Amino acid sequence: MVFVLYGNIMATHTRLVYICAQEMGLVGTPAFELRNVEWSEILCPNEKFDYNKSPFKRIPWFEDTENGVKLFESRAIVKYMAMKTNSPLIPKYDDPVQVANFEVACSLELGDFTTYTKMLLYKLVHGPMAHQKPTDEVLAKSYREALDRTFQGYERILSKQKYLAGDELTVVDLFHIPSAHWLAMVGGIPPLGEGTLPFTKSDGTPAAIPIPKAADGTWPLPHPATAQTDGTLPFPHLREWWKNLLELDSVKKVNGQFIEIMQSMVPPQPHREEQEQAK
Repeated sequence: MVFVLYGNIMATHTRLVYICAQEMGLVGTPAFELRNVEWSEILCPNEKFDYNKSPFKRIPWFEDTENGVKLFESRAIVKYMAMKTNSPLIPKYDDPVQVANFEVACSLELGDFTTYTKMLLYKLVHGPMAHQKPTDEVLAKSYREALDRTFQGYERILSKQKYLAGDELTVVDLFHIPSAHWLAMVGGIPPLGEGTLPFTKSDGTPAAIPIPKAADGTWPLPHPATAQTDGTLPFPHLREWWKNLLELDSVKKVNGQFIEIMQSMVPPQPHREEQEQAK
């Protein structure tokens, strides 16, 4: 059995699968392989693209070489790998209560979390970086407000249990990492960090994160999270849940690789003396 994942680690959905594969203990074994897909294959017109592997022409896609199963949606890929390897990151499907709680969490993640983080990520990061589109702050504000309502619900759930589907970590908790990690790095969702979380490279050294700007040269950072009346930050259980996720070795490894690639994309900054001479 070999699980082959075709994707690009810069893509949030590729990282979603990759983080889960790391947590399952598959990465670094003969049972798992990540094959890089160049952006040109996805973004550029290509009449030779094989839509059988990805009908919507997006990454990642996946193949199980043991039986020829091919999949193209990240969450389905993860659930398939978990079931095929009997991973504890997914409930046993003979327990209706565990399955129901897990599916509730999956529904919340996709409908109440990712729906808004995906759009906010585009408005704050991908649009300005890739398409030189100024951020629509009105829309960005509406997405943050929607996420605030989601976080209120998450806080109620996490005040009674450690993870979204119960007291054990499941893949649905990990599903949140890629888009929220990106947004937290740039301060896009204050409840999960105001852009000051301790991000490091895979070797443990500190990493400065390049902050993209909108086409007009500005960066529309959100207002800091409002403190509660007792002076503490809101959503304490949510923040603890997020902190625990970021401290998982699997998450550290993949986030570190992602940051390392981001660092390599930043053009070298001239020394101060060179700047002075250029004036």
